[in-house]
Amino acid sequence: MSNGINTYLTMIIIPVAVSCTFFQERRKVPIARVDHSVLYLKEIQNAIPDHFSVEDSLLYAEDYIHKWINNELLIKKAQENLTISQKDLAKEIREYRNSLIIYRYQNELMQQKLDTTVSESDISVLYDSVKQDFILDKDLVRAILVRIPLSVANPGKVKVFCDATSAPSLEELDAYCKKNKGSYELFSPSWADARQVFRLLPYQPQNLQRFLASYTIWETRDASYYYLVRILDYTPAGNPSPVGYISSNLKEMILNKRKNEFLEKTRKDIFTEGLINNKFKIYAHEN
Repeated sequence: MSNGINTYLTMIIIPVAVSCTFFQERRKVPIARVDHSVLYLKEIQNAIPDHFSVEDSLLYAEDYIHKWINNELLIKKAQENLTISQKDLAKEIREYRNSLIIYRYQNELMQQKLDTTVSESDISVLYDSVKQDFILDKDLVRAILVRIPLSVANPGKVKVFCDATSAPSLEELDAYCKKNKGSYELFSPSWADARQVFRLLPYQPQNLQRFLASYTIWETRDASYYYLVRILDYTPAGNPSPVGYISSNLKEMILNKRKNEFLEKTRKDIFTEGLINNKFKIYAHEN
């Protein structure tokens, strides 16, 4: 905008920021006009966040005015180029309003009455029927990865700690790592991409899939640390995803099915209620 308009905005906005009473008697202060549409100061004043500084308020007001003018010009251009029927929005507005009312009513009903509890049994039953639709494109593992300084590493003891993921075993592993300035990562019970796990190591098997099919422990080291990966479970690419890996997808599918069934039943119940209570009538006409 020009410096002249900026100066005008400064004269208008600053008094508003300093004293709201200044405009109590002049509520309709015009700021911009496009044809018969007028932008008043009050609209800009209401839009500016209270915590804005005077400088920020000026920038906000300038942008607001620019967008308002563009929008009004666009509306004017559309009105000039659309036919009367194209400009008649009554039907669209009515349909949109009705759709919005129905949507809000259905949401409220579902929040009150829809059963959103999904059991492990529900997930298992669905999994058996759809697992062929969830074929893996990568190898998955459940594993423990341990990193211990070479100076204190005791591979035999570390392997014992990694034989299980029970709470006592993990507590012992955690204590051992803390005592020896080591660390571990547990990729269980959630499944992880095998390649992502092995990328945390300085050296990986040349053929990861062949290794995973035959072995459960991988040991390696660099100049400072000893690394151990204990494979607890493995599902190769090309097989159905483990149920735990897609459980969130399955739960969503179950809930979506319930929602659709609930809404369909609601529609039928409302129709039946209307029929019983004579809330509608279908007229028959002779041909």
